[in-house]
Amino acid sequence: MEEKILLVDDDNEHLEMMERCLQRLEMNTASANGGAHAIEILKKDSFGIVVSDIEMPDIDGVGVLQFIKEHAPATDVILITGYTNKYSFTDVIKKGATDYLEKPFTRDALEAKVRRIFRERDEISRRKQIEEILKRKSRQLEKRVKELHCLYEISMLIDRNEHDLEEVFRGVLKLIPPSLQYPELTVARIVYQGKEYLSANFQETQWRLSQYMEIGDHEAGLIEVSYLENPGDDFEGPFLKEERDFINEIADKISRFQQRFNTAEKLREITEQLRLSHRDLEKKVFRRTKDLHDSQSELLSVFESVPDGIISVDTSLVVLHKNNRCMSDLTVERGKVFQPGASKFQQECHRILSHTLNKQEPVKDYRLEFQKGESSHKAFLVGTSCLTSKAGEFKGVLLIIHDITQVAVLEGQLRERRQFRQIVGESRKMQEVFQRIRQVASVDTTVLITGESGVGKELIVDTLHAQGDRASKNLVKVNCSALPENLLECELFGHVKGAFTGASKDRAGRIQLAEGGILFLDEIGDISLRLQLQLLRFLESKEFERVGESQKRTADVRVFAATNADLLEKVGDGSFREDLYYRLKVMVIHVPPLRERREDIPFLIDSFLAYFNSKFKKQISGVSRDAVDALMVHEWRGNIRELKHAFEHAFLLCRGTILELRDFPKEMITRQAEISTVQQPARTLTREVLLRALNDTRWHRTETARLLKISRATLYNKLKEFGLTGNNS
Repeated sequence: MEEKILLVDDDNEHLEMMERCLQRLEMNTASANGGAHAIEILKKDSFGIVVSDIEMPDIDGVGVLQFIKEHAPATDVILITGYTNKYSFTDVIKKGATDYLEKPFTRDALEAKVRRIFRERDEISRRKQIEEILKRKSRQLEKRVKELHCLYEISMLIDRNEHDLEEVFRGVLKLIPPSLQYPELTVARIVYQGKEYLSANFQETQWRLSQYMEIGDHEAGLIEVSYLENPGDDFEGPFLKEERDFINEIADKISRFQQRFNTAEKLREITEQLRLSHRDLEKKVFRRTKDLHDSQSELLSVFESVPDGIISVDTSLVVLHKNNRCMSDLTVERGKVFQPGASKFQQECHRILSHTLNKQEPVKDYRLEFQKGESSHKAFLVGTSCLTSKAGEFKGVLLIIHDITQVAVLEGQLRERRQFRQIVGESRKMQEVFQRIRQVASVDTTVLITGESGVGKELIVDTLHAQGDRASKNLVKVNCSALPENLLECELFGHVKGAFTGASKDRAGRIQLAEGGILFLDEIGDISLRLQLQLLRFLESKEFERVGESQKRTADVRVFAATNADLLEKVGDGSFREDLYYRLKVMVIHVPPLRERREDIPFLIDSFLAYFNSKFKKQISGVSRDAVDALMVHEWRGNIRELKHAFEHAFLLCRGTILELRDFPKEMITRQAEISTVQQPARTLTREVLLRALNDTRWHRTETARLLKISRATLYNKLKEFGLTGNNS
């Protein structure tokens, strides 16, 4: 032991006995012959423990104790008492002794007393260390809570002011100082596009931290925080690492908001330009069409001035006029019959002209799209107008071709937002799934995909594989719930000849077949604990053994796993290994059930219409209003799979061009009939009927208003009237 022990006694023989006892324990000891000698030693040196006899001629043990308590209070004192002493055991302890020994005593007794003191000191030291750690962790946690609260308030601020960038900046400047370690000294500023936004009393000092806000590869602005003065001698530096990370998070959040804000502004500008362009176009076409009835020469002038392609034909499809805007894909000549031609575009234009000639009715905004070359995609709106004389006699047809390629590009961008490869969804939760796929697709790490049955977890796996760096390699899938334990082990790891009855030759496992690519383990929660351990070893070391073989093999395989079970609950009941659970959940993608993203149902409807039209060679154009209502309020316990099967059922039964409610499965029809019974005028709406509708829509106000066929304002008035303010009413 490192601390020294002072032994005090006027009996040298007794001193030697105590020294031998403690030296045997490898303790550093010193001796004092009497109390006065002991005090002289204590003035020059320090000791962890003093063992002193009470009865001594010059200064007794109590006097030594009093000196120690006055000059070295951290030193523990053991006093040796006897029946002849004038001090009792109680007196010794009251005067401040740590412990006492009663004469006569054994070596073991002395050793036990000393060891107890050192153990208690160690325990006290450990407790102090633990207390310091807990205090430090508590301070860190409190600080992180403040930071998270600040980030949350910034998010709410952005949601409330999504169209007001300056209001967001001013709000952020108020939220930053209270979240740092010295709020009373902290000031902040934001610089954006050459303009400064400052918190109160802002000034530049030497204690500051700056972080740039980036949009794409460009610096869009700057966040800077400063301390107005040096916080004190215990100041750890300009800013803690956690505070730097915190400012980085704020800068990243505001950068994303700026990007969304700028994108929204551009889209509004483009939309306004398109609206104005369309309005101008309508005016021009109307004016030019009117001029056609007045003068042939004016018609030619109009044709050449309009930015759209215009062709006029007579009742025999002979081309009367065409302007220079007519694209090269139309091989037509003035004075000759408009022929179908070889290109699909010209064939469609010929068909539209023929229709107007035969029916003598115009065609409005017929959309044509085609590929021109390998990379150029073109889109047009084609329309026709009937040419008549002043007397009302039908004279021919005017064909107008408007290039909307740029609009089609914008529409394509919107479609990309709604659909990630084969996955459809514009809801916030699905956009988060898309973002997570983009983040982890090319990162070589384990991914756990969770969600109810039928939500499309395997489609997520296919997308991750196609988007990642291993897209050219194998994607090997294993359904863990479909195979018994022994067969699953062989499927995963393979086996050698003779490993078991029937093993007539070596066989490679799924892990080996997935070399360089991806192994997908579906329903991972159903495998046995023994296989869980083998799988954990493979995930940790990339090594495995075939069944019946002792040779270790390696495989470069990325692992995806999926489950519809609560793995954490399985960990709790012991049916799933905790270490495997945390090894799998390095990155989790949770796919929400369909009932939590009902706003995606219209886009899924469009997707399934296109899919089953192609599959069954039909031309169904849409879904009836009643059927859409039923689709929107159905519970969808089977999620996307159930929705797809419902559409397949409807396509098989449908005999027209619109899917009616009667074409869908019986349970949907019954559900819609129940809902229809609650639809009634607002003036007769009862509290019970309103409660039923609210429960049917899970208290979604917009859906409830649509279900009851009343306005949102009427719904809120009824909620207030009936005292229904929450889903627990």
